[in-house]
Amino acid sequence: MSTDPVAKPHIFHFWGAINYASLGNMTNFVSNAIYNRATQISFHIASNGGDINAGIAAYNFLRSISIPFSMHNFSNIDSIAVILFLSAKERYCVPHAKFMIHPPTMNGPSSSLYNPLLKEMAMNLQCDIDRYVNIFKENTQDAKEKLDIKKHMQCEPIVLDAEQAKRYGIVTDILDSPGTFPHCAFSSHVSAV
Repeated sequence: MSTDPVAKPHIFHFWGAINYASLGNMTNFVSNAIYNRATQISFHIASNGGDINAGIAAYNFLRSISIPFSMHNFSNIDSIAVILFLSAKERYCVPHAKFMIHPPTMNGPSSSLYNPLLKEMAMNLQCDIDRYVNIFKENTQDAKEKLDIKKHMQCEPIVLDAEQAKRYGIVTDILDSPGTFPHCAFSSHVSAV
């Protein structure tokens, strides 16, 4: 812990969709926290998911920062938000939290479809599944039980409660109330854009 009297933990409240606009807000917050000598960052999240590419970019960005950070599920972590959540080494949730994993979807073009375009869309979907599965496995390898993540990403959605998420290694601990979360000197809030 820093002895700098100015340096304090920072909290980033994120309620909403994962997209490039919200990713920009998050990267600006993190950059400012680093500039202000934050000792740690706590991300408080409730998200229905969003854009897969933005979610994986956020995951990779957070894995590259030099200060410790933690994730806290305040309600729901769904879809690509699970990958964002897994970017932290310390991952917490409240007792009534949920996590949802499901096959990805893709919006098609509004114009005519033709065979090469359909093939490209199928290859992109499979690539997204593979990236999600690999990141999930890398970050839950010490779990008490292994989740068949590939099955849930390809054909069988699943919703996990807090205890199940802990058993499968998605969360490291279940905290009773927000009062057990760290106090901070600086806080920022981002909602869906």
